[in-house]
Amino acid sequence: QGSENDVVLLSLTRHNPAHTVGFMKLAGRRCVALSRARLALYIVGSKTSYGATDWRPLIDDLQKKGLLGDTLPLRNEKGVERRVKSASELYRICDREVCRGLGCWDD
Repeated sequence: QGSENDVVLLSLTRHNPAHTVGFMKLAGRRCVALSRARLALYIVGSKTSYGATDWRPLIDDLQKKGLLGDTLPLRNEKGVERRVKSASELYRICDREVCRGLGCWDD
């Protein structure tokens, strides 16, 4: 079920040739996943797969409000912001567990 947190990163990255989404197509799972963030919710996933499901109204609403994007904004403790577009890019700039600080933004 999960507990509430200030910021939640919801990973819906399942992407396959059949565009099936598994148990996240269930309304109860959707409700739980979307109700755990107090301040910010970031959803990472395939618009192709989830756009053909009951997630479509949410995707359309986010797009209409300009809240749908293809990058994840990150800010280190010094206030330097960077946007990442892929997991490999994230791993390249950060340690596996915790960002190293200002130096992690240096390429």
